[in-house]
Amino acid sequence: MTLDKIEGIIMEDEQFELDWPTIDKIGGWLAKEEARVLYIIASEVTGPIVEIGAWKGRSTAALGFASRNNPAHPLIYTVDPFKGSKEHRELDPHCNTWDDFRENIESLHMFDIVRPYQMTSKEAYEKHFGAIGMLFIDGSHEYEDVKYDFVHWGSNVVKGGWICMHDYHWSGPNRVAKELVMDNPRYRVPPATWGDLFPIQVVS
Repeated sequence: MTLDKIEGIIMEDEQFELDWPTIDKIGGWLAKEEARVLYIIASEVTGPIVEIGAWKGRSTAALGFASRNNPAHPLIYTVDPFKGSKEHRELDPHCNTWDDFRENIESLHMFDIVRPYQMTSKEAYEKHFGAIGMLFIDGSHEYEDVKYDFVHWGSNVVKGGWICMHDYHWSGPNRVAKELVMDNPRYRVPPATWGDLFPIQVVS
């Protein structure tokens, strides 16, 4: 059903519209149309959700509201050292968003379903996560880092599950998509991206 909604661009969701004003209060770069796609997918997956990169919790909140409305109530494992990107650290060597993230998620009473891992993607993956229903990749946008997230975490996504790449038009994510997704029978992609979000369904 999820893919039918997305491919048909049937993107209206009444509950999302009610939740969006709260999500939108949290700082970040996730656009409404991108959040809506994440919300719809997270509302229907049955396995755990892994989020690589959270900043101050904007996308986490979208996933959390969706999990609440999902009968399976999938847990959300959020992976982020909370020190910003390379660009953020160049502007502020002491950049740290953990307190903002914690305050935002606490205010929404979501720590019952959100499990934060304050570490890098590689450090978290070494903790041997099992099967994943949905993977949201929005950490470092450097090619090698995006490729690591896609290859390693993506290998844990179950058949019928989803991998969503944010900032798809950046060089790192775009190159990974071209090399590993396009023309790959393991994946099915909708006919369009939404903003800078590229949703990919695992079909085999």
